[in-house]
Amino acid sequence: MSDVITFKPREQLNAEQQVKEYIAFAKKLRGFDKENAPLDWEAVNWSFWIKSLAFSKLGTNVRSKSFGPDDILDRQITDFAKAYCLHQQSLNRTSEVIQVVAVRLVEKALLDLGYAADITLVDGGVMDRAAEVCDDRSVHKSEDRAYRCGQQLQALSRFLDDNKLTVRPANWTNPIPRPTDAEGHRKREDDRKKKMP
Repeated sequence: MSDVITFKPREQLNAEQQVKEYIAFAKKLRGFDKENAPLDWEAVNWSFWIKSLAFSKLGTNVRSKSFGPDDILDRQITDFAKAYCLHQQSLNRTSEVIQVVAVRLVEKALLDLGYAADITLVDGGVMDRAAEVCDDRSVHKSEDRAYRCGQQLQALSRFLDDNKLTVRPANWTNPIPRPTDAEGHRKREDDRKKKMP
């Protein structure tokens, strides 16, 4: 894992070709293979290799008995999602792979706007719609969680722009406000008072 190589886009390629190159690059990353069990690129649930990582649609419970083919990310975006999550985890392994949530939000936004689930079509309007979905309290119960997902959307947008993976750069920033510390302090104070005899 110490010899991580970062992806370098090639100037002469269009967005679609760049995405294919990126996916090919990610397929060569080997830091997550287990002994006698190499990472299975075709699998939808990678929890065996990377804790809690499944390529399911937004709001889908992969442990549900009703989980099926309609609950998986659209085929057009799945390989990018796998490449992005694997690459980001190889750069900075975390206990929660929140990068997949950003891709799920973008997929939903693309489909909501009538586009194909094609990462090359992401632009500022798609990112705005993803942020709207992210900020919806029925999706994320807390302001902090919505803000953190918005930050992941911003990181994804910057990554897409920097690596020329979209037709048009989004130049997008997270519009979801950071929860104020005063609100958090007030909530902690209220919780503390409830526990007092």
